[in-house]
Amino acid sequence: LMSSKNVTLNVDSRLYDQYRSYCRKNRVLVSQQFEIMMEEKVGSSYKKEKSKSKIISNGGINKYVGSLTGEPIMIHENKIVANLLLKDQSPSSIKELVVQENLFGYKTTKSIPKRVNSILKRIGNLDNLLLNKIVNDLSGDGRVVILYSIYLRDRLFNELLNELIIEKFAIRDFEFEKRMIQKFISDKSEDEKKIQEFTKETKDKLGTVMFNILKEVGLVVSLDKSYKLHNLMISSELRNYYENKGETKFLRSLGASLWKLKNDWIS
Repeated sequence: LMSSKNVTLNVDSRLYDQYRSYCRKNRVLVSQQFEIMMEEKVGSSYKKEKSKSKIISNGGINKYVGSLTGEPIMIHENKIVANLLLKDQSPSSIKELVVQENLFGYKTTKSIPKRVNSILKRIGNLDNLLLNKIVNDLSGDGRVVILYSIYLRDRLFNELLNELIIEKFAIRDFEFEKRMIQKFISDKSEDEKKIQEFTKETKDKLGTVMFNILKEVGLVVSLDKSYKLHNLMISSELRNYYENKGETKFLRSLGASLWKLKNDWIS
């Protein structure tokens, strides 16, 4: 990200107070408005440089990390950040605004910066179609997009969906328990040194967080005092989007093998 700089400006105090009130009402930062004005004066060369700096890498998929232990799905928080991204707010401005206005509605703002960073890493590179799906989640598409954003960034979660979940859907074995995720992590650790380095507490926490993510998006549902896999229904627009992107594995992890049988598409 590009560095920021503190500056001191002399302006009419009454005008400043009125403008500050306007910015609060419209949930924008005073500093961000100054930046926009300066960009307009400087021209396109700076905008091109800035657009490059705003790109948040989807790197990390090639290595195993345990950061998911402190990064739940955060559906409400994703909606807020996605909405600000659609307004072309920069990552630094989003973090500042969410903390200052406590847009997440937390009792304290202590955990907000870390959570905003986590969400920006997940959805900061998503295009406007996917961001709009998160903000306007009318059919469940938004939750699927948030799931996809985690799938893109976390290798262990990616492999959980690509291997365990796809296999269970393929063989029509819908029984599901948290211990299956724990066993999956344990089996992975036999071959992967990095997972072997995770503490037992980290492995247990990862299993719990992953299980909760699957529950919150609806891939795992409670039925007759047990848990079962449940194929997710998504819109034709989102299905076509993922098919065009070649994300057939991700679609299969949502239960795509059952869609044609049960005609679960939403037009």
